Amino acid sequence: MEGIIRISSRLIGFHEGHNIRTYPIWQVENVHLSPGGGVVEVYLQHLKQPLVIIWPDFFECQAAS
Repeated sequence: MEGIIRISSRLIGFHEGHNIRTYPIWQVENVHLSPGGGVVEVYLQHLKQPLVIIWPDFFECQAAS
């Protein structure tokens, strides 16, 4: 899946075209970062496997308020 990740104080969302997957932020149990490999693993309650985000240009992410 390739798209946009949005994180707010209430939700984490993944937007790919018309597909949107959102999870309440309180379900996030842990986040593992591997900047060298450009991998982010997000561990959520009720999911057996983490959400794995591969980010080739890891240090080129943007933040907006």
